[in-house]
Amino acid sequence: HGGGCKADWTAGCMALNNEEMQEIFEAIEVGISVKIEP
Repeated sequence: HGGGCKADWTAGCMALNNEEMQEIFEAIEVGISVKIEP
């Protein structure tokens, strides 16, 4: 998906940089459900 920092460029997906993604990987195990709320 992607296209830069335009409005709705993620098509509803989360936009994380590598550091943020690594933090999530270290905090949870594969198979764990994650609920994202506004």
